[in-house]
Amino acid sequence: MTSYSEILALITSTGSTTIDLGDDKASLSLAEAQALATLGVTFAADDDVAIADTADTIEALTASDIATLKTLGVSEVLANDRALVLDIAQINAFAAAD
Repeated sequence: MTSYSEILALITSTGSTTIDLGDDKASLSLAEAQALATLGVTFAADDDVAIADTADTIEALTASDIATLKTLGVSEVLANDRALVLDIAQINAFAAAD
């Protein structure tokens, strides 16, 4: 599983924001994913990029935030403390991003 710091090191060493993870897996916090999206990072289609964060943090996402995660290449968003309670706009945004 590739870490956030290893992804940053790849960006620095290659000068590219198009990332192909050697092990095809990364688990990031929402803040880490959003920081990478701000840098314009995209992951290879075969990379499994998961977000793991608190339910409160995930529930604060707007539909636009969720769409941004899709452009990054995020394939999973998981709450690590309790079940999520999402509104219909968030559910629709996740469905559209799938």
